[in-house]
Amino acid sequence: MPNRSEDAKIYDLARLMEDRGDLQTAAFLCRQVCEHRGETLGEQAPQTVAAMRKLASLLMDTGELEEASALYHSVWRASCSQDGEAHPRTLSASADWAMCLVARGHLEAAASILGKVMDAQRVLLGREHRDYLTTVGNLSDLQRQLGQLKQAESTLGDAVAVASRALGDTHQTTLVLEAKAARLGFAFGDTASAEATL
Repeated sequence: MPNRSEDAKIYDLARLMEDRGDLQTAAFLCRQVCEHRGETLGEQAPQTVAAMRKLASLLMDTGELEEASALYHSVWRASCSQDGEAHPRTLSASADWAMCLVARGHLEAAASILGKVMDAQRVLLGREHRDYLTTVGNLSDLQRQLGQLKQAESTLGDAVAVASRALGDTHQTTLVLEAKAARLGFAFGDTASAEATL
């Protein structure tokens, strides 16, 4: 059983393995940290929840979607308990869980969750916040996948222009939104404009 100092070293090593692309080893190490923190600090402790979130992300990247989804749901429940449903951390956990549901093919459930997250983030964070803009892009893209093109267009709205103004033309969030807008353009048959954007 590692002590707290060893726990931190193992967690740092897990992040290093992730940076090097060894996601299996990173997940193995992160799982050890989760178990240790759960036993010593409690399942609801912020440090435990942070490690669970990292493990869920690693599991999602390695294709272990069912376990990742369960972990993301646990992180969301813990965030609700600690911070309340309208806290940015809870909303971020909800968005993570939704994107894992997308990866598992549960598109309508994910869209429902992302819609609630987007509405709450708009009020709490504002329209120029990166997290809100990311959720807008993800929900719009999901609606496109569901064939809800008018809804997707309405959801996306002027998000590209807002991101460009607030974050800059070369910010990752802006570029991702532009790509999602282009995919939506393709879906509407606006091939020339979409290709020019891409």
